[in-house]
Amino acid sequence: MYLNQTEINTWLDKIADASPYHKISVLESAPEIVLEAMFRKMEKDTKYFALVCMKHIHPYIPKHHAEAFAAFDNDNFRNIRQVWYRGSGKTTCKRTAIIKRICFQQRRHIIMISETNAQARRCTRTIKTEFEQNEVIKYIFGDLKSKSPWGVEHLQFANGVNLVPYGTRDAIRGANEGGDRIDDGWLDDFEGEKNSDTSDKRDDLLNWLLYVVMPAGVPGKTSWNLLGTIVDKGSILAKQDPYEKDDKGMFTVDAMNSWFRPEHKGFSTQFSISKKVYDGTTDDVGLTWEEYHTLDYLKDEFRKYSSTGKLSGFYQEYYNIPATESNPVINVDAIRVENATFKTVGKITYLEYPDKKKVPCRVYIGVDPAVKTGHDCDDTVIFVLGLLPDKTYVIINIIADKIKIEDQPNRVFEAMQL
Repeated sequence: MYLNQTEINTWLDKIADASPYHKISVLESAPEIVLEAMFRKMEKDTKYFALVCMKHIHPYIPKHHAEAFAAFDNDNFRNIRQVWYRGSGKTTCKRTAIIKRICFQQRRHIIMISETNAQARRCTRTIKTEFEQNEVIKYIFGDLKSKSPWGVEHLQFANGVNLVPYGTRDAIRGANEGGDRIDDGWLDDFEGEKNSDTSDKRDDLLNWLLYVVMPAGVPGKTSWNLLGTIVDKGSILAKQDPYEKDDKGMFTVDAMNSWFRPEHKGFSTQFSISKKVYDGTTDDVGLTWEEYHTLDYLKDEFRKYSSTGKLSGFYQEYYNIPATESNPVINVDAIRVENATFKTVGKITYLEYPDKKKVPCRVYIGVDPAVKTGHDCDDTVIFVLGLLPDKTYVIINIIADKIKIEDQPNRVFEAMQL
């Protein structure tokens, strides 16, 4: 049967749009030339593969999922880092991309790494279930299950592809299956509060990745995909800049970031819940996935985090701003400069205005000390706050600097002498 390109495209759209329950009947009625075109398109396009074979979990493809799939399909990107906001479909997209690569034998030895082995095995289990129960995959690619090994610790497919889950710190060096070294690595939620909550743990994890995991691949050929949500300002996924400055202001190349530079076929991106950061006052933020995460959802999450005093956690989870360095977004229109002078007479503190009016001011001093003064360490912050009788807060003084611990008491007293 001869069909022109427009007719073929119509068929391809029809197959993609068909529900999971009617997909096979549509495929059975499609001309051979259409099935060949469908196969070629799925091989190159994970988005289309998702709509044909994974429609039950991808009823439609939101824009950020399409962007993620396009990066996975781009041969110019070998090392990919994607930071996703919480609940944005990261693991679902990863799973679909891996299943596609297995079906088309685009990789031979795939590994998945999560913070714990149990997390990685859970994803292996869902992939295993797809090949056992997904009738569309069976219809197009045949039964890819193998007799052995076929468990959550190791999946070997009938076409020779191997999938193995790992947790951070698992032994990986020298890993190979059937003589095939690792040629595809997926690190999903590999950073967590347990392995990234201190600088020493973060350094250990970074060294493990750089000197144990990545050398287990094939130099210049293995693709590495790092996906996750930022858990700390010093975490690997939080380091978006290819260059960082040392304590003298000189640029130094961060070892991990060098993997994601263009000359190394690197690519970095991040997805936030909206284009503009929600501050609790405006609705025009440009939602990323409006069908799923509505404005009402965003507002509810903002209120939940705000009411418990954990607003910085909201910005970390949904805007990829590390909680240890993020600040609650403030309505700047509510800030004003007070035309007054802070004065002290003995133990009495007050504000004096140009008309000589004096307003009592109760003073509070907060100190957030830092033990170390290295360029990648936190500043010591000394904050002097005044409270007026009408409950208005006045910022009197702020000091944020690298201060040696033995000098910090003197700087606190200096902050009080205004």
